[in-house]
Order: sequence, then C-alpha cells, then structure tokens
Amino acid sequence: WLVEVGPGLDIAFPDTMTFHTGDGAIVTALSPRCLQLMRRAGCGIMPRVSNIDPVGNWEGDAAGELLRDQAAQVRFVENLVTHLKAYGAIGANIDIESLGPQDASAYVDFLSLLASVLHRHGLYLTVDIPLDEEAYDPEAIAQVADAVVLMAYDEHYGTGAPGPIASL
Repeated sequence: WLVEVGPGLDIAFPDTMTFHTGDGAIVTALSPRCLQLMRRAGCGIMPRVSNIDPVGNWEGDAAGELLRDQAAQVRFVENLVTHLKAYGAIGANIDIESLGPQDASAYVDFLSLLASVLHRHGLYLTVDIPLDEEAYDPEAIAQVADAVVLMAYDEHYGTGAPGPIASL
C-alpha cells in the first residue's frame, strides 16, 4: 500500500517509539522495511512517541516520573534526537496520555525543552492532546509545538462501554 500511495503522502507517523519508565529510555521498533518504504515514497517521517506499554496500557505514572526528573528528560531528548536522526526523520509526534492535572505545567515545560532541542536540530514537534482534560493546556502547548493534533476520537471502542467514537 505504501509503495502505491506513498508518493502522494506528505508525512507518515509510524507508531514505533514508546517509553515505559521515567528514566529517559526510549524503546523503538521501526522495521527496516517500513523505513525503506517511507524513504522511497519520499514522505516526511515523524515517529509517534507514546507512553504506552507492550500490551496497550497507558503508563501515566512513568510519564509523571519523567516530568519530575530533569536529568531523565535530558536523556529522553538526547535519545529521541539520536533515533530521529538515524531514521532521517523530520520530527516527532508526541502522544503522552494519562497524565494527571498536577502534571500540566511540568508537561508544558518538558515540551518546551523538547521543542527547543528539536528545533536546534532542524526537526519539528507535533503534540497529540485529548479533548477537555485538565492535564493538557492547548494554548500553552500550541505556543511550543509546531502543530497540535486534537484527538477527537476513541471516546468509545468495541471492548468498552457503548457510545460515539467521536461526539464532537
């Protein structure tokens, strides 16, 4: 599919980077074949970086730990830049979920640090935010990110309670 449609794509957001601890380590799983296809298609590569564990649980506690540890944030940013450069990426898409309201200010500070370093390397930062959650300040995040992606979807899903996928 990517070979056929790829030349018409501007940006691909492969879901390939995660972190499960607050120590700054990043786990990456971008297959060489997928990377080759994206490069051949000529689309920009912006890996999604999330705090989701291998079975699909959001690691809000790990994200909170990261936000409270300046040294871990520096390691995280350094690791991320190393991976992005190795992929030939144009930036990163940050999707950190399950934060608590107490994390809102620290999250914006972290994104500001991340944006500053990425921009110094000529890389973009996009940030996914959920609709109407106290831990995410859309206006403050928009001040530091190159783009904000509103996640107006996944309100309900097949294994959860009935309701609309997106009620906007």
